[in-house]
Amino acid sequence: MATSTVACDTASLADLGSAASQSLRAEFPARLSKAHGKGRCLYVDGSKREDEDGNMQLGAATWDANNGQVTYIDQSAALGTPVGTILRCESSAIKTALKLHPDEEELHIYTDSLVSLYLIKRAIMDPKRLHVSKYRHMFAEITELLEMRSRKGLRTRLHKVKSHCSDTPAGNTTVDEHAGLIAKGLVSRRLQRTQ
Repeated sequence: MATSTVACDTASLADLGSAASQSLRAEFPARLSKAHGKGRCLYVDGSKREDEDGNMQLGAATWDANNGQVTYIDQSAALGTPVGTILRCESSAIKTALKLHPDEEELHIYTDSLVSLYLIKRAIMDPKRLHVSKYRHMFAEITELLEMRSRKGLRTRLHKVKSHCSDTPAGNTTVDEHAGLIAKGLVSRRLQRTQ
């Protein structure tokens, strides 16, 4: 009888008994704020486009609202698998935002991906429920990055923003355009920053 390699995955999960994990679960917002916070504000987005040959192209980017810096995320390095999905793009942008600012005292990450936020919350509150998920490694790593910040007493807030409507924040529109550029192949497919 064949067994799923994903189900046998041994990616480490958060130690639910650790003080950092308990603090993170207590602080993680039940309702995500839409207000602009103080501190470092990053918009993140992923993009999925179809090229002329019908092939799906993926891209992801972060945009720093404090200084206008864009970070393009290489598909292969960021996604870590040949099986790419828009969820993987969106989540890799969140992971990159956390990696870029491990010591920022207050970090606000804005995304239009409600599914990513839901899965991050699940990974924090009940990580064993992700044991068969193909995204297990990514969300375990995001949880670990959040826990590391929590251990240092640093505040991290994840915010859901609307996309492609009149209420869409300018930052989300900007990062969506940049994620689209890498998906279209108009930006070199490697992690790079630009002002």
